[in-house]
Amino acid sequence: MPFRDILVHLDTSPQSEPRLQVAAALAARQGQYLIGLHAAEVMTPAGVISASGKGTDLYDVSYAAWERQVAEADAALKARFAAVVSEHGLTGEFRAAKGPVADTVGSHARFADLTMIGQTPEATANMGTVAWLVEHVLLTSGRPVMVLPVESSPAHLEKFDHILVGWDGSRAAVRAVHDALPLLKRAAKVTVLSVTAEHGGSGKVALNPGSDVAPHLARHGIAVEAATVPQGKVSAGATLLEQVTSLGANLLVAGGYGHSRLREFVLGGATRYILLNATVPVLLSH
Repeated sequence: MPFRDILVHLDTSPQSEPRLQVAAALAARQGQYLIGLHAAEVMTPAGVISASGKGTDLYDVSYAAWERQVAEADAALKARFAAVVSEHGLTGEFRAAKGPVADTVGSHARFADLTMIGQTPEATANMGTVAWLVEHVLLTSGRPVMVLPVESSPAHLEKFDHILVGWDGSRAAVRAVHDALPLLKRAAKVTVLSVTAEHGGSGKVALNPGSDVAPHLARHGIAVEAATVPQGKVSAGATLLEQVTSLGANLLVAGGYGHSRLREFVLGGATRYILLNATVPVLLSH
């Protein structure tokens, strides 16, 4: 079953345009319906209050300037979105929203088959950027997320012909595989790969994916191969990305592992490493 609707997160960064183009190319191959979302963080007074209890002139001016900037960004993104949708012969809608970006994207993602978010370079990544955004959307929406690398282009979509699946037999990995079925079925080759530790792996690692998930995918008509590789001296995430390069894969599918701690969402080290260092698109599910 194809992705019937795809949500793409748009912003004013240079990566927004290629992300829109990639999302449109994927929508053209799948369900034809594309949703563009611009979420603007709400500006707050931050304690700038006059003795009368009203906002100061400085705050009033700043807030008005923020509103103008948001309105201009909305208008520019909406126009560009409409043009790209028309170019690809799609139907869709542009949504402009104000509020905490992670909460906003997460709530809209609940009603889309796939949400596309941009990667943030490792040198500038922090809890306010893509790692936090992806974690929040994954753990609150119940839907898969595709993270596009900084250097993305529509050509990535033309090359989803070899997909690498990071497999450890966990619930998250199972969910990721099934969420990715619309893409796996179109791929010329799918490699299901388990990364094993030198001591043989933890109890949850599926040491022989060829005996479980590979036959299951083959029954879906997917051209699948199964393999295992030792983790070696680097992390599991680094090993997966090394294999992406070595095998020439152009999409990585993996489970997004995490848990909640009060209001903080924390993904495991392997997933976070992949988020920050991947050079191909990554589809994550939780």
